[in-house]
Amino acid sequence: KTNCYLTLDEDFLKDFKFLIESFKVSQIYLHSLVDFSWRFRTNFLKYLENHKIDLLIMIHDYEWVCSQINLMNTYSKSCQLSINSFICNKCFIDNEMKKDNFLFTLSIDNHREFSQKLFRRAKNIFTPSENTAENLIKLYPSQMFNIKYHDSTHKKLEKFSPEIKKYDFINILVLGAIGHNKGFYQLRNFIYYCYSNKIPIYTTVLGYTMNDQDFAIFEKYIEINGKYDEKELDSILEKKDFNASLFLSPWPETFSYTLSHCFRNKIYPITTPNSGAIEERIKKSNYGKVLNDDFPETIVNALKELFIIK
Repeated sequence: KTNCYLTLDEDFLKDFKFLIESFKVSQIYLHSLVDFSWRFRTNFLKYLENHKIDLLIMIHDYEWVCSQINLMNTYSKSCQLSINSFICNKCFIDNEMKKDNFLFTLSIDNHREFSQKLFRRAKNIFTPSENTAENLIKLYPSQMFNIKYHDSTHKKLEKFSPEIKKYDFINILVLGAIGHNKGFYQLRNFIYYCYSNKIPIYTTVLGYTMNDQDFAIFEKYIEINGKYDEKELDSILEKKDFNASLFLSPWPETFSYTLSHCFRNKIYPITTPNSGAIEERIKKSNYGKVLNDDFPETIVNALKELFIIK
């Protein structure tokens, strides 16, 4: 086994060619080009076009269509993958001015043209959900995408039957690093609604948020535990008595490993609409609930339907 370390500097392309040719590489499994320069991208494509190397691509997010890989605009809203070039380029310019562009691309049109050329060169392109493939086909209608889930935890689960009893409070799990793309603002609105209306729902964030201080005054309604060791997560979840889990992502997620943890530990997932693979996998599993909107009242009413509060 040989480990090769390459750095993202001006000599990277030269090092890349040296690596490919020295080890007689016949297949490249590409996961991402985020943070690679436009110069490297175009030369990488030229190199592939002139060499007989199989290219396999695994899609993880929407970097192939947008410089905002989670499709979140400057107002922390998701466009749900716009195909309107004018709207996309305006959003791109706004984000470029904020220096929030990770792809070092020239324009959305140029970026998508490059992605299409790379896709055509690929032997296989895998997406981790049907929803991701459906979204990409909107922009690349002639392209074939193969579905390859990261795991099979969403396969048909036993129908959920909440224990018939009255609860003093409902214990809710939110798992992971909760930024604007994972529903930070939706979570804050939900907690504020519970606090304002004195609703006995207690939320535990196993992880952290983009601004934990925003929740400081709601300590009777939310607890933020901080980072966890992934190896210990299943044992942590076993010890906690969670009634349900919340997934508030406002963009079409491509998979969601945190959902896999909840499936594996039978923590009933509830998600808001337009959450992409989360919504898809919940429907496939027959275990969980997809709401009609992300209003706090809707979330609370769904929980009250499942669990009777004293």
